[in-house]
Parts: sequence; C-alpha cells; structure tokens
Amino acid sequence: MNEQSVEENFYRAPAAVVADQEVRVHKFYVVSPLKFWVLMFVTLSLYRVYWTYKNWALYKASTGTAMWPIMRAVFPIFFIHSLYAEVDAQLEREQTRYDWAWRTWAAVFILGSVLENIASRLEGKMLSPELSFWMQMLGMVVAIWTTYLGQRAINVAVADPRGESNSRFTVGNWIWIVLGTLFWLLILIGLMVPVDPMPS
Repeated sequence: MNEQSVEENFYRAPAAVVADQEVRVHKFYVVSPLKFWVLMFVTLSLYRVYWTYKNWALYKASTGTAMWPIMRAVFPIFFIHSLYAEVDAQLEREQTRYDWAWRTWAAVFILGSVLENIASRLEGKMLSPELSFWMQMLGMVVAIWTTYLGQRAINVAVADPRGESNSRFTVGNWIWIVLGTLFWLLILIGLMVPVDPMPS
C-alpha cells in the first residue's frame, strides 16, 4: 500500500458511519408518542401544521416529487388522504404488516378539522362563545387523535415504532411548551371569570 492509498483511506469516512447516516434519513416525520401529545396539547393543535409540513418536506426530499410542502401544511384536509396513502404504500414496500383503516381515519380527520373551523367562524353569530369553544375542542381532539393514528403508522413504516429517534425535547420545543402553557392559563382564567351582563 503506497502513501497515497494510506492518505485516501485515512480521510475516507468509515462505511459503518455512512451506513448509519443513511438509515437515519427517514422518508416521513418520526416523533415519539409523548413528544407528539405534549406539543399538540400545549400549542392548541398548531403543531399539526408543523407535523404536516415536515412529513411532506421529508417525502419531497426523499422522492424528488414536485410539490409545495407549505401549501399542503396550510390546507391539510385536501392532502391527508394522499399522505396516509403514501405511508400505507411504504408499509407495503417494507413488507410490514400493520392494519389501520387509513381511509377512514383520513376522512375523520377532515370531519374534525371542518367542525373546528366552522365552530370558530360561527362564534358570536349562531353559536355562543361557550358552545363554540367546546365544539372547537371536540373537532381539535378528533383531528389530533386521527393524526396520532397516522403518526403510529409512520413510525412503524420507518422502523422506529416508538419514535426514539425524535423523543427528546429541544430548546425550541421547550419555548413552545412555556408559551403554550401561558396561553392555556389565559384561556382557563377567561372561562372561570364571570361575564357581567350588559346594562339594559
């Protein structure tokens, strides 16, 4: 072995390291159940926007498909079926048996999201603030639950069923947790404070 070969081998990354890096590049967004639920709850479900964006951004990066992940994140009800279909196709490619009624859950996600949106728009018009709030909460819970079912399938599809590769809370996550907690406190205070009737 000459000096040039030794130098090339010295600077070349070990095959095991390269292989490990390739394994960690997921086609979809992986997250642990605990982190998923905490971020969904404290952000009042705004985490769904980021969740949707990350899934489509990773899918675009791995497949080269021409799309706008941001657009799909802003209007998820139009693309949730496509996302779940791609996840199911990935499970089939990996020959991983995972039974989930993805078409049904995608439809339920849409129903929950529509209910949440309609309730917010009808507040003060056809619905009282209290009824609107609880209808929005119901729609949000339905949408979050069906999103979680999709997340479980995603984790299985990329061979990380417990989402261990994304289970730690980052600094950014903690900032959102603090802000979200403060926002929740304001909501609870607003619900508990009695509203004085308007003078006649």
